[in-house]
Amino acid sequence: MVDAATNDKQTDALQQILAGKLGGMPWEVLGPTAEILGVVKAKITIEGSGRKSTFRAEGVGEGRGDTLKNPVPGEDQLVHVVLDQGLLWKKGECGAGSFQASALGLSVAAEKTNWIYYQFEWANS
Repeated sequence: MVDAATNDKQTDALQQILAGKLGGMPWEVLGPTAEILGVVKAKITIEGSGRKSTFRAEGVGEGRGDTLKNPVPGEDQLVHVVLDQGLLWKKGECGAGSFQASALGLSVAAEKTNWIYYQFEWANS
């Protein structure tokens, strides 16, 4: 899924990248493991920040994240994971989240699942 303002040249390039057709890690390894059904254009909005965020794609679905909670007092538990040799990310802020999305005949959803907020960090070296 991409923002509604994305042009056809950009979506074509993205499909080639995700399919691993243009080389470069991690997509040259991950791309051949799945079939790309297509690219959906939708208005994308993000509310909140970090692990306390809501991502919405108009007409497609949404994901909601929050911190992990201490089960006794209900207070936020700020959990971080650091991976020295992470493939796609090295530092993540952990939480719990739920998501649902449906497009191109495929629907996915999960409730109270792992939610990690991170910045992609990879290079072709």
